[in-house]
Amino acid sequence: MKLFILFLAFTALECIPIGDKNIRVDEHLPDQRDVLLTQNEKGEYRVMDLKDVRLQKSASVADIYYYVYTQKNKETPYVVGNNDVSELEFSDFNPKKRTVFIIHGWENDHTSLVNSLVKEALLDTVDVNVIVVDWGSLANRNYFTARFSVRSIGQFVGHFINDITKKYKTSFKNIVMVGHSLGAHVAGAAGANTEQKVDYIVGLDPAAPLFTLHNIDDRLDTTDADFVEVIHTSAGRLGFSSPIGHADYYPNGGASQPGCILDITASCAHSRSYMYFAESIKDKVREFKAYKCDSYAHYKEGKCNGSVSPMGEFTVNKNASGTYYLKTKAKLPYAEDYKNAARQ
Repeated sequence: MKLFILFLAFTALECIPIGDKNIRVDEHLPDQRDVLLTQNEKGEYRVMDLKDVRLQKSASVADIYYYVYTQKNKETPYVVGNNDVSELEFSDFNPKKRTVFIIHGWENDHTSLVNSLVKEALLDTVDVNVIVVDWGSLANRNYFTARFSVRSIGQFVGHFINDITKKYKTSFKNIVMVGHSLGAHVAGAAGANTEQKVDYIVGLDPAAPLFTLHNIDDRLDTTDADFVEVIHTSAGRLGFSSPIGHADYYPNGGASQPGCILDITASCAHSRSYMYFAESIKDKVREFKAYKCDSYAHYKEGKCNGSVSPMGEFTVNKNASGTYYLKTKAKLPYAEDYKNAARQ
């Protein structure tokens, strides 16, 4: 989702993330204006007046489509609607293989860059089923409608996963979810609604606006999968700054990213999360070597405890725990380190 919002006023916000804290502003809503600035994937800006916004907080099966890809059909997906897993019989879906769900965020759909980059990286590297979840009918409305649809969209995806395991006799341990921004929280909601925990979820810069730390029912958290990895690239702006996974990675400190010039809305930094993740899967030479540390300042000073973990990759490091820091380059390839190389 190469876009997002710069809040010019905080109307309808329950809280806003400042650093690692959530500051409540709802007591002051009458004094605020209903305006936000958005940027789409073309770099176009628009101002939205929100005083007449009507929130739609629930979804139906008609709002979700599943685009199924395999190595036999990398470019032309089989499309499933109505949460009907029986339709998978007519596709190249193979229940004996692992299945990766990719879930986009606000103002995106199945054609968005996050889906194509991650899908291509996966299918060029590993023999899996890839299912892109398209909830664009709600994601392309105002941000508030999209945000408050997260839980219901996630419930449908969770039920879809349950149905797959029942009908095709596959294990929840063969299921992986990758979500960007609001899609990370959809993945969390889906994981909260599966009958057993899926193998892992990767949250790519999970959205911060209108989410809180204390309400885990509405966001990604460690109870949603056997393992939850989070990559923070616009922390404290569009993305969560606090660690919310089993292992949380903060490239370049997590708040801004090299190469993102005049990134007013933080959309460039926000999108780096899925670019890094896709590269981590596809690049067999370089890796995003991260160091467990108390803070980015300590990382830069070399005061870490020596524990190292690669960020991302298809086989995530489930032995990782806590917060990790690393540096990246400003241009492709973003990874600085070569595999099996010592830190310079």
